Amino acid sequence: FDGPMLGSPRWSPDGRWLALDCTKGGYQIYVVSADGGTPRPLTDHPADDNTPSWSSDGRWVYFASDRSGRYEVWKAPKDGGTAVQVTRSGGGTAFESPDGKYLYYYNRAPGVAGGSLCRMPVEGGEEVQILQQFVNSSFAVTAKGIYFRVPGERTIQFRDTATDKVSTLATMDTPLGAGMSASPDDAYVVWPRVDRN
Repeated sequence: FDGPMLGSPRWSPDGRWLALDCTKGGYQIYVVSADGGTPRPLTDHPADDNTPSWSSDGRWVYFASDRSGRYEVWKAPKDGGTAVQVTRSGGGTAFESPDGKYLYYYNRAPGVAGGSLCRMPVEGGEEVQILQQFVNSSFAVTAKGIYFRVPGERTIQFRDTATDKVSTLATMDTPLGAGMSASPDDAYVVWPRVDRN
């Protein structure tokens, strides 16, 4: 890209592509082959389009955009085409469940520290809050549940999809940075920690 800042890289489910955001001409979403090559713009809009993620079938790329006047979740076909608005009540960082049934996403709720985690059917429907407080981009969705952070706490928590039970997996003695990822088999969870500023 020769200069602009890049971020939020995400592997496609088949491991053949990467989606990322870039500050070239405002925040835009790009797709590039995992083998390298020329990045292809997926969005080209005056609004900020950022934090991409993939649909479970690899056909769509979700992203956060303020093109409607506030941040909502949008999606665009991986091979290019018209972007479609997904959420209607606010939205940000989003991840589809591995079974392709639900979309989990960040929503900054007024008066709530950090924001809330919401869920809606991928095909559209009711948008439901499932966690009242958590840190944007610091969550990961797997077949078994959701790993997440709560604002102001130094813990990694897990919400079991089958039981809705929330448990603490780890407590750190240093502050945690933003971001989180989990292996598809739930064997590992990775996150940044802050040793110094």
